[in-house]
Amino acid sequence: MNALQSIELFSGAGGLALGLHAAGFKHAALYEWNSSAVKTLCFNQKSPTSPRKSSKSG
Repeated sequence: MNALQSIELFSGAGGLALGLHAAGFKHAALYEWNSSAVKTLCFNQKSPTSPRKSSKSG
């Protein structure tokens, strides 16, 4: 079975993203404008249960 995909607008700190990932969704994109929420979202994405792990170069 193919994984369900989602695009999340106004992601906030990523709580819904983590829940959807746990339910089997794969995220095509997460969007957030608020810089504090983006910092938390990035932190949550680095956790073992995150939708995507990001790497920073440079």
